[in-house]
Amino acid sequence: MAIASNFTSSVHKVVMDISSNRDLPLEEFHFDTGGSVFVAAADGDKYISTNPGVLRLIKTLLTAENEDQIDKALEDDFTAVAAKLPKGDCGGGCGAGFQVYLKGELVLTCGGGGGGGYTSGHEKALERGGGGGASIFIPGDESAHVGGGHGLANGTVESKHDADHDATLFLDKLQKLRDLLSEAHTSDICVLGGGGGGGGETKILRLRSQGEKTEGCGYGFGFHICSMIKRSR
Repeated sequence: MAIASNFTSSVHKVVMDISSNRDLPLEEFHFDTGGSVFVAAADGDKYISTNPGVLRLIKTLLTAENEDQIDKALEDDFTAVAAKLPKGDCGGGCGAGFQVYLKGELVLTCGGGGGGGYTSGHEKALERGGGGGASIFIPGDESAHVGGGHGLANGTVESKHDADHDATLFLDKLQKLRDLLSEAHTSDICVLGGGGGGGGETKILRLRSQGEKTEGCGYGFGFHICSMIKRSR
């Protein structure tokens, strides 16, 4: 639950920072998990985990001051986190994101995710990949997007940008979005977000249709940042 709470609180802080609205409350946060090994799967103690990298990527995209910071964040090999892998096969992954609405209109989407799998005794034992991005939609203006991903292929990590990736345009629109949100009343801003993931270890190396047995778990969370304060008429 700690990583989900950290993601939510970080999004809360970033939105308050870019909007200059310090009174935006976190109205709702819910968390659900299944399985008895949740902590291991979520915190990377046993299975492949990418949560910290997803959080770092999203925070960087929305606080970047230049194109190099955006490119570096998108090229970061955050799915390399795979601590204490068991002897058997295992896999896991996660994703998280959020949307910002201004007066009911979608103005920002941002998210990321990743995952991987480990096959013991295999030549290409570890496979993994991830990525993320953000898009800005200012009413009456040109939209902007940055995004990309990375993956482990043939022993090397390869990364690439999305086809519509434009860091220069994105930074320009991000500043305009900050100005719009800063001028807006708190009650006009709403943020919806969430995420989820899971991990598991194969106990018997057989197809699921043949009775494969696994040990693992999954989790999900959601949040709602908004003010119910109404403007005085």
